[in-house]
Amino acid sequence: MVAESLAQQPGVGVDCASSFQAEFAAVWTDLKNPAGLAPLQARLSLCEPVQTPSDVYELLYWAKTAVSQSVQCSYQRGGPPTDVPYSIGVMCSAAYPLRAAVDMIYNSTRAPVQCYPYKLKPAHIHMHMHAQGLGLALDAPYAYTYKAPLPIQTLPFHYICCVQFVMPVAGTSIFSVPHEFSMALLTRFCEGTYGVAPDPKWYIGGLYRTLPSLTNVIFSNGALDPVRGFSPSQNVGPTAIALVVDNMGHTYDLFADSPADPPNIIAARAQELSILRGWLNF
Repeated sequence: MVAESLAQQPGVGVDCASSFQAEFAAVWTDLKNPAGLAPLQARLSLCEPVQTPSDVYELLYWAKTAVSQSVQCSYQRGGPPTDVPYSIGVMCSAAYPLRAAVDMIYNSTRAPVQCYPYKLKPAHIHMHMHAQGLGLALDAPYAYTYKAPLPIQTLPFHYICCVQFVMPVAGTSIFSVPHEFSMALLTRFCEGTYGVAPDPKWYIGGLYRTLPSLTNVIFSNGALDPVRGFSPSQNVGPTAIALVVDNMGHTYDLFADSPADPPNIIAARAQELSILRGWLNF
């Protein structure tokens, strides 16, 4: 979905997606070569060296998250997490788009930092890796150790990934992580941590089954937003309406009005308001 979002950008799309893919492939090449670790640390201005197998995963997840969030939250006016208008364009015009994504997230709202702390807390490393079914061949040196359930409120997204949105994050594509998605690894994580088994077809019974009976719902999708993959893109009933807004990032239409809002966002809000007024008769 991230690659599709990038491909929508006139003049930068295909080339930008290819640039990200090449940069992630280069990172992976450096990670596999001990001689490449020091140059990699310097190229990405990492505070800590990459030394252990768990460091490899932390760095890849950190980099992937920076890119995904910068694409998902690309707005024509500045907004979190970068506060930089049109963050996709900034990344895609840079010589090193991955570094540009990280720079925006760390430096746009505060004094510039000298280096980037890519490391997560140990529990989060483990959770992120296993919640995505991505082993990166780390099972032997970085063994599964969590057995007792953890408080759901501390890591809610991972619980959701077990019971609702089973999202394979592996393979090649834009992030170029050359490992297959492992349903067995994901199941082991979900059962050992939360006592639930992941259901990759949950959306059929838990979500899509309810769609025909929905009334008075607007599914508003930004065409730039990778999360749109979880939402209907076509109407599913007379009053269950799907809107796809071109060149819109995540939930931009729900932001407060601003003079910087482009015409497509203004038009989307007007359409949504008109629909709501019709339902409420005012």
